[in-house]
Amino acid sequence: MALQKNDIKKQELTKTQMDDSIETSILDSASHWSIQYNLSNTQSFKKISDRIDAKSNVRPSRPVYWQIAASLLLFVSLLYFGYNNFNNSVSIENDLAAIKTIYLPDSSKVVLNANSQLSYSTSDWGNDNRVLNLNGQAYFEVKKGSKFSVITSNGTVSVLGTSFNVFNRKNNFSIECFTGKVKIKTQNSSEILTKGLKTSINKTGNLLDPYSFNTQNKEWINGIFHFYNAPVTQVFEELERQYNISIILKNDSKALAYTGMFNTNNLNTALKNICKPLGYDFTIINKNTIKINN
Repeated sequence: MALQKNDIKKQELTKTQMDDSIETSILDSASHWSIQYNLSNTQSFKKISDRIDAKSNVRPSRPVYWQIAASLLLFVSLLYFGYNNFNNSVSIENDLAAIKTIYLPDSSKVVLNANSQLSYSTSDWGNDNRVLNLNGQAYFEVKKGSKFSVITSNGTVSVLGTSFNVFNRKNNFSIECFTGKVKIKTQNSSEILTKGLKTSINKTGNLLDPYSFNTQNKEWINGIFHFYNAPVTQVFEELERQYNISIILKNDSKALAYTGMFNTNNLNTALKNICKPLGYDFTIINKNTIKINN
């Protein structure tokens, strides 16, 4: 039996209402999204895309929903990249086997270690405080001025004008004060360091009592790495970063501690410097893989 004109209009209306409902659902969900500005553009774009894919899969048989999702993706992406440009967000990622020197808008100097990242906003820089995010390791020479803060996943380091070193990788967090004063605040504790003092966090996330270190020991900036009673895994991880290699280490070796040094001039020499005091040997499987033998 042929459909009456009114029946056709009702079907069209029902489809329109359904499409509007799905579009509203997607837009309502998107309104609760937040953008992490410490992510790279590629990471943020993928995060947005994954969210939209999840929503679009509600009714994959209807092409119109994919069109809505694609339009929404374009809108949010433009919003994100437009905000970054407006906010003058700067993100710097250093490669493996590289050490990079960076100058901030106030001419403060940062030496960024291999496989480390920092980010900051130039539009907010100097408005009563200077704030940047760090993941990895960096040495700072801060020009005197407003408050200067380094935010990490393990805690925040704040100064007015001084030189200091921050190491922040996974659950390892340590700070060395070379000149002036440095304030460190974690979720569980806080400390103030003066010249020649260092602190780090223990397994519970509390800062250790400050202890002395050699302020002349800034050699990592020039590719020389010193360790004192450091977990052997931390030593080999640094070696991997500096030479862009993969190291195979037996499980029964990971509890050992190492005191010594290596530099980035020669991989074979660096391996000998680490392995010999531990009574180990090594095998170069290929140019990218080293096996440690005990």
